[in-house]
Amino acid sequence: MTRFAMILLLALFLAAFGCGANKTPTPAAQPPVSENERAEYEGTAEQRLGDLGARIDSLKANIDSAGTRATAESRDELARLEVERDAAVRKLAELRAAGAERWQTVELETADLLDSLGSKINRMSDRMRGRS
Repeated sequence: MTRFAMILLLALFLAAFGCGANKTPTPAAQPPVSENERAEYEGTAEQRLGDLGARIDSLKANIDSAGTRATAESRDELARLEVERDAAVRKLAELRAAGAERWQTVELETADLLDSLGSKINRMSDRMRGRS
């Protein structure tokens, strides 16, 4: 009888705490983005990219005007910013071409890339102001 009670308790315990399927909650699917929302964000991202590009061009003009006083490090950093700007241009084109199922992922990647580029431009601008 004791053996039967132990098996019954074990069965009840497993049923209550460990025998069910592992039910981890899945994140709710994002609602689809409307064409208006897409167009608005893409326009905003394009404007932001244009602004960042203008800031890179301004940094380039400052470095060019410094002539031989500009360090090789500054020129290398500027070249890296230009490469990253080109990557952002490609990412924006990818965003525009993305289907509904992929658009939100590419939107986040685009935002991250633009944020990163903006931060790097700010740091370079700050360093150049500090040298003046």
